[in-house]
Amino acid sequence: NKVLNNIDIPGGQYKITMSHSGSRNFAIWFYEDGEAYGDLLVNEIGVYSGAAVLRDGDQGPSQNAQFEVTASGSWKIVIERVSGTTTTNIKGSGTKVSGYFVGNGKRNTVDIKYSGSHNFVVIVYSILGYDALLANEIGSYSGQVTYYTYEGIEYFFSVQSAGSWTVDFNL
Repeated sequence: NKVLNNIDIPGGQYKITMSHSGSRNFAIWFYEDGEAYGDLLVNEIGVYSGAAVLRDGDQGPSQNAQFEVTASGSWKIVIERVSGTTTTNIKGSGTKVSGYFVGNGKRNTVDIKYSGSHNFVVIVYSILGYDALLANEIGSYSGQVTYYTYEGIEYFFSVQSAGSWTVDFNL
């Protein structure tokens, strides 16, 4: 177990990529600037590789942040800005943080599919700091939700999954 102290993170949108090679629990808690409660970024058993949103952009800089890592084997974390662009129809597996896409000023029908037996979560974020939970399911799922994207505003999304998935914003 390890605590990483005095981590400075500039304002903006950030993701964290995490990996673990152990056979038991791997968990990472993130605490900002002396907050009493933190964000659980990952809590998995065994070998793991994935990404999560660390900061969605509605906060200013974070100074003196902490990470509390519980791991039974070697581990690695990489913090980087959300970057790049993405199409609005993405297929993948496991956990992922997308690049940016630009809203069209309309309410869009989002098609979401997941093949797996574990929890499946899709969250969309805007650079304005707004976020929305689009899916939170256990087991395979196929469905639609609506989501309004403001014209010219950049968005990105995260998927937490143990199986294969498709997210299509139909922009």
